[in-house]
Amino acid sequence: MALTRILDKLVQVGPGYLDQTLRTYVTENRDFTLYQSNNKTYAVYTYYSSGNFILEEDKTADILIVGGGGGGTIGNLSGGSGAGDVIEVQNATLTANLYKVEIGAGGAGGSISNADANTANPYANAVATAALGSEGNDTIFSTSDDTNQIIALGGGVGGFRSEDTLATGGGSGGGAGGGDVDGSGLPTSTTPDYSLGANNTSSATVTATYYGGNVFSYTNEGGDSDAVTNAALYANGGIYQDMNTYQAGGGGGAGEKGEAGQGKKGGKGGDGVTLSWVNEVFQHVYRVNNDVYWGAGGGGAASKDIEPGNGGKGGGGGGASTRQSVNTSTDAETYWEGYGGKYGINLGWDSDKLVGGAGAVNSGSGAGGSSRLLNTDNAFLPITQGPNGGSGFVMVRVHLDDNFSAYAGSMLA
Repeated sequence: MALTRILDKLVQVGPGYLDQTLRTYVTENRDFTLYQSNNKTYAVYTYYSSGNFILEEDKTADILIVGGGGGGTIGNLSGGSGAGDVIEVQNATLTANLYKVEIGAGGAGGSISNADANTANPYANAVATAALGSEGNDTIFSTSDDTNQIIALGGGVGGFRSEDTLATGGGSGGGAGGGDVDGSGLPTSTTPDYSLGANNTSSATVTATYYGGNVFSYTNEGGDSDAVTNAALYANGGIYQDMNTYQAGGGGGAGEKGEAGQGKKGGKGGDGVTLSWVNEVFQHVYRVNNDVYWGAGGGGAASKDIEPGNGGKGGGGGGASTRQSVNTSTDAETYWEGYGGKYGINLGWDSDKLVGGAGAVNSGSGAGGSSRLLNTDNAFLPITQGPNGGSGFVMVRVHLDDNFSAYAGSMLA
């Protein structure tokens, strides 16, 4: 039985009516919520984990699809990781079918084995790529036979302070790691590509429509290390001449590019994107009055006594750094705290000592970059596990045919 016919009967009989057909519909489609706006009625389905969406008759729908954010890299002066691709489909005419919803997990944080962590230099025996975070996983909305699908790609990961460990691309790209400075203020690496944020990509760029609906994709590049723009300022006589490292870039967000590292600060993660119809849903259904952002980048790490980058709006994880003195009694005196991004479906995590913050769950946001001091700074334990990126999300808003009477108002959010 179609949803509209079930609701018609519910209106006729009264709010106490809930037969087995309606129970089955709710079970198959997960919980849905009704709301009215501008004399129209909508049914809203939200997916925090994978499941199925069933339509028994053709309906117009709007869809939000968010890929998983990139996991955090734990090399020295790590860039923030990128957000998953954020895709919206407006006014698609979905045919009666079973649709599969696969929610992409956030990328896992980079890890180093305990054996490596117990050596004098915890990174000496680690393969370079082992310290990189994992790219976020794709979120997929598709028909049961996969003939019609739309994919929001997972986010890229930040690089770290080595020419072999470049930031990687994804829905939004990871930020560049920091780097060393030679006597003239230039990068010491002979392959300076490590100073560049990674590119952004989207599967939606080749898909103009989906079931007749307009498709929009939101992705951005990761931020560069300040080696790209500020190298001259590190040379003799420059304002940063007393510093021997560049600062890491922030991860790309769905709404803007990751911020480049600066002489006195790690790059902020790019803000996520906010969508008007999704905000309308959150205002009516969840009573959230502020705009909600999706797909934020993680903040870039910074060197000793330099402020790290914060996570972008929408749930990006904060970057990590340390204070100048290593023999202090409180964490606040020992570590900088990069703040997690707000205004998402959940909050991004602040950095924790040398470890960057995780991306917010179900926001598609990237994790913050981690920092590591030289092994002569024995007050700090080595890092063995980086933060995870934020998982993905799907929302489907179905346009219903009927404008229900005030009698059914108790059933509406």
